[in-house]
Amino acid sequence: MQLCSSLSEPSRGMLLYALADEGIVGFIDPNGAETTDRFLVGRSLRPVAVAYDPVHQVVYWSDVYEHTVHQANFDGTNHKIFLRSSTHSIGVVDGLVVDAKHGRLYYSNMGTTHVNGTAYTWHRIDTIKFDGTGQRTVVTRAEKPRALAIDAGRNHLYYTTWGRHAAVVRMNLDGSEPLVVLQNMDNPNGVAIGSDDKLYVVDSHDKTQRANDNYPREKKEGALKKGPKGCPFLKEEPGLSLQVPFGLAVASDNKIYISDWGRKAILSVSGGTVTTVMADVTAPMALFFTPVRKQLVSVTTYYVSLKKW
Repeated sequence: MQLCSSLSEPSRGMLLYALADEGIVGFIDPNGAETTDRFLVGRSLRPVAVAYDPVHQVVYWSDVYEHTVHQANFDGTNHKIFLRSSTHSIGVVDGLVVDAKHGRLYYSNMGTTHVNGTAYTWHRIDTIKFDGTGQRTVVTRAEKPRALAIDAGRNHLYYTTWGRHAAVVRMNLDGSEPLVVLQNMDNPNGVAIGSDDKLYVVDSHDKTQRANDNYPREKKEGALKKGPKGCPFLKEEPGLSLQVPFGLAVASDNKIYISDWGRKAILSVSGGTVTTVMADVTAPMALFFTPVRKQLVSVTTYYVSLKKW
């Protein structure tokens, strides 16, 4: 591991990622000349979801083994546990998203507790202020919620559910007026809102693939779908050869980034062309793109090259 100081030459953005098997949260400059450089934000046992607060330049990530949510600066300093199961009643957090306008973090929350030998489960979506106060539940019954996205202009929250009735749901930030905007899905994972005001979602088709393990011809590839946010049928992007897509991020120029468990890679999609941004990574999880790197000057952080991992 080498020390890399002074990221004083800005680029157009940074792609945050979580690698569950390696216990790493980091970022790369996907548009830079040396995309093999990975910058480390922090470590935990099994990180999954990532989010970013552009006002305070703080990275948040969840850990599904620890049942925690961490926070740290981009350079890894001020790393601490923001939420933990013992104090905030959180279980598995698969999705995180920042509402910068109102200073809040939203997160999916699934768990089980036992009282007098009886098991009680919860599948909900919660929110909390950046200062750790004002925790509340905005969705009490969200069957297996996963990824979250915010439409800041309309004060809408989107989330995916992968239970029996897999869907994409939209609601107001306070949880009111929930509406299923996309159904007839299999295993929707990542969801995002593009600068083109379109809705993007990836579906791993994991249920179908497992059901057809003995029938290879019936197995379906993972899918990327996009279209107007109010449309009940989104267009599937052809020819991407996705296997098990999980994380999804959309840049300001609408370039799409997808993490794919099956391909063990993080991919970019632009104009129908698929490019590998990071290869040979196991269990790549959530992604988040931010153009904020232009604001970071003289950052000191750590990086390693792909060849050293």
